[in-house]
Amino acid sequence: MRTSTSNECQLHCSIDIIDLNCYANEYSTVLLDFLSCKVLRTLQFKGFIGPLSPSAEISPNLTHLLLHKSCLKQDSMPILEKLPSLGTLVLNDDAYMGKEMVCSASGFPQLKCLRLLNLSELQRIQVENTAMPILSDIEINNCQKLDINSIPTLPRTTYHRVVLTLFHPRRFLLMKYIATPAFSTMITQFFLKTNPPP
Repeated sequence: MRTSTSNECQLHCSIDIIDLNCYANEYSTVLLDFLSCKVLRTLQFKGFIGPLSPSAEISPNLTHLLLHKSCLKQDSMPILEKLPSLGTLVLNDDAYMGKEMVCSASGFPQLKCLRLLNLSELQRIQVENTAMPILSDIEINNCQKLDINSIPTLPRTTYHRVVLTLFHPRRFLLMKYIATPAFSTMITQFFLKTNPPP
């Protein structure tokens, strides 16, 4: 795959990359060319990214980011949360390999939709009170190691949809829960009833 010239890049607002095939020593350069394209609005990327350098330039105009099997590390979140226009973030099939996801107080200022799907290493979510101020649509599905008690309550009234799908360790569906505000408090109460402490 060749990189787009600056003139070609201006023709694209939405790019789907499902197979980035190039020499290993060119991989990072090609990927960063896409990420830094100023007119890029939507990017769907399937494949390895790994750690993002703090100096990586990502288009400030990016509004939709969908990653699959990208193996982002924990130190990548401070970079993503600073994207000023990002409204939708989907992390699917081990797109994120960190054990903890931390969102700082000013993180994700425009994020409305968050999807965390099939993240096998995620154990904890930590969100500061003023992070994601306009988040309204959340879906967490099949994050097997995630501690349910770590999911923050986020006391807001802007939620339109919350979907939390949990599986029993033996892989049968335990619960699919759709709700609006204060969902984690209700989820925790459910678990205390179904899994009382010894």
